[in-house]
Amino acid sequence: MARFVLRSLFVLACLLVLPARQAVAAPVPRTILALYDGKTEPQLRFSNVHQLAAMPLNYLGLTVEFHDIRKGLPEIAGRDDLRGILMWLTSQQVDDPAAVWTWLDAAAGHGLRLGILGDLPLRDAAGHVPDPAAVDRVLGRLGVHMQDRWIADTYGSKVVSSDPAGMAFERALPEILPAFGIFKPSDDLVQALLVVQGPQGKADESNLAVIGRQGGIVSPGYGYFRDPAFLRTRWFINPFGFFSSVFATDALPKPDVTTVSGRRLFHSHIDGDGWLNESRVPGYAGRHVVSAAVILHEIVDGYPDLPVTIAPIVAELDPAWHGSKAAMELAREIFARPNVEPASHTYSHPFQWGFFRNYDPASEKPFRTIYDARGQDRYQGGDPDEKSMQAARAAGLHTGYRIPRAYGDKPFDIHQEIGGAIAFLQTLSPPGKPVRLVQWSGDTSPFPLALKLTREAGALNINGGDSRFDAEYPSYSSVAPIGARVGGEIQIYAAGSNENTYTDLWTNRYFGYRYLRQTWINTGTPLRIKPLNLYYHIYSAERLASLNAVKDNLDWVRQQSVAPVSTYTYASIAEGFFTTRIEQTGPHSWRIADHGALSTIRFDGPLAALSPDLQTSSGVIGWHHDGGVLYVAIDPDMPQPEISLTATPVPVARPRLQDARWRIHGFACEVAGCRMQVQGYGDGSFVWQVAPSSLWKITLAGPDGATAQQEAAADATGRLAFSLPPTATAGAALTLGARP
Repeated sequence: MARFVLRSLFVLACLLVLPARQAVAAPVPRTILALYDGKTEPQLRFSNVHQLAAMPLNYLGLTVEFHDIRKGLPEIAGRDDLRGILMWLTSQQVDDPAAVWTWLDAAAGHGLRLGILGDLPLRDAAGHVPDPAAVDRVLGRLGVHMQDRWIADTYGSKVVSSDPAGMAFERALPEILPAFGIFKPSDDLVQALLVVQGPQGKADESNLAVIGRQGGIVSPGYGYFRDPAFLRTRWFINPFGFFSSVFATDALPKPDVTTVSGRRLFHSHIDGDGWLNESRVPGYAGRHVVSAAVILHEIVDGYPDLPVTIAPIVAELDPAWHGSKAAMELAREIFARPNVEPASHTYSHPFQWGFFRNYDPASEKPFRTIYDARGQDRYQGGDPDEKSMQAARAAGLHTGYRIPRAYGDKPFDIHQEIGGAIAFLQTLSPPGKPVRLVQWSGDTSPFPLALKLTREAGALNINGGDSRFDAEYPSYSSVAPIGARVGGEIQIYAAGSNENTYTDLWTNRYFGYRYLRQTWINTGTPLRIKPLNLYYHIYSAERLASLNAVKDNLDWVRQQSVAPVSTYTYASIAEGFFTTRIEQTGPHSWRIADHGALSTIRFDGPLAALSPDLQTSSGVIGWHHDGGVLYVAIDPDMPQPEISLTATPVPVARPRLQDARWRIHGFACEVAGCRMQVQGYGDGSFVWQVAPSSLWKITLAGPDGATAQQEAAADATGRLAFSLPPTATAGAALTLGARP
């Protein structure tokens, strides 16, 4: 811990003694190129670089570009967006180990920082080995020299030293240590997180987790633990501290997707599965009331202060498929509610997207009998039989899928699934409510063309990830990243898991979704790594236990200080994380570009002790310190806000936001007052910092021209708090005017 503290104090000292501006703005690289081997990890989604490393890297403000080394090694010359390389392999055998080390050596020579976890690429299938000198050069930059010795029998081995801030993060090392190689420190500047000693004592001493001058390394078996029975994972190392040190992120401004207007973001979305299913909930049971109608009455109308995005499956609405005029009218009624955002859950609900990547209509013939069945369980294809199971296995469907999609009445058409579904749903949505979000179905693994067509249709996308952090999944390693680049497109993951993972895939424990709250708590403190996301299916309204679980979660959200937004807004913010470019204009000044809807920049470590200087910043609405970090709210309407931090107490030059329930944009402010556009759900509670004991006139003008006014006084500390009526769902103009 002492070393981490000393490093932070050193960085802070440097920030305070350097001049206020530098002559030329310098791009701040944020991309980590993550190498994995598709031969041993054929599915990127389940690779270590994606499943374990990407989320902590995202939290540290870094985007991840995944690369399979089977496809050759990428060209990196001239790329000013690259900050470093992460290599995480699960076998020492790769196709061309010599090429990997030569490439890593060249990348390090270009100044890129390197992080290596897991196995080192030391041989190919024929037994060829890389040049030892190249291996030594790369590892030397990371703080170690490797000896040609391997301790397989670790009985009698022991831990010599373990950095309390860097190791035993979620789980202590086992008493019988994993096998290990011998790594000796390469210089006196090495920060050893873990040193172990083999049975022969000092001669077997090895540095197995190290931070060096240009990166760091963790030996295989010492980064994380995987439970062999339940396949749950927990970290041995502290991934946040390790990656922060390896990629030097202390002084990096971090685009943040968890926070809006100084408050933790909340959004909710519902996949349309179960729209036509009859509800068994008391009061509706026996009356042939479909689950979508129960959602309307119990959730949409029961919680008008909280937004919800609802995405029907078009095949369940379209009379040409399995819908009806009644189903369409119900969708119209739901979409007309002010707190509802319309979205698409595709046309025919693909289960396994990869099945349709190179589609041949003949491939669905074995499933025709199931498609033609009209059973209640249309999402899994009815009761299994040997013939259908054989067809599923022959088609390569994932375990649990007996059909490739829920509705196979007509040949699959990717254009209909994306653009056609959006166009159909748009006819059911009121004027001014565009359908501009696709919520992925099934395995939520769309191929690049599906993502491309979504973007070309003017829509964003969401789903996938299934983040959990609770007693059943007790680790940060079960929390997904923000999203991933897929074939040049961006897939945004849901910030939380849906009720399926809590109910054994909707087979029992129908009350299970009430435990979502624990994930919300664990992902909010001590690190705020995720917003609040309530994500479920229409069929949660089938049963009283599942409906009550949803309500319990909504009731809890109502008690929190949150900023509720639509799911499209969250997806826009998340996409902004990937597109944001940062330029450093001074030792503690930055320009933020291409941020889209993203409106919060977070500062950690030594920078968290500073505050924005409003005299030299632009586009800064306000800030607040929370949980040891600094959240700075920027105006999403300003193309290139500038943030300048200072250690000097900032006098109140004009009102600055501390936190608010509503989103703010189009912000213009001076000493006498501020004008801005606002949008939000429920009452508009605001907290501003102004001159102590000053008086203010607050005016809210709605889109229809109606205005509401009130006065408020700041307390002796300059805290100005007020609440506005819930009239900004469609947007409004807010003015703060100082009274003499």
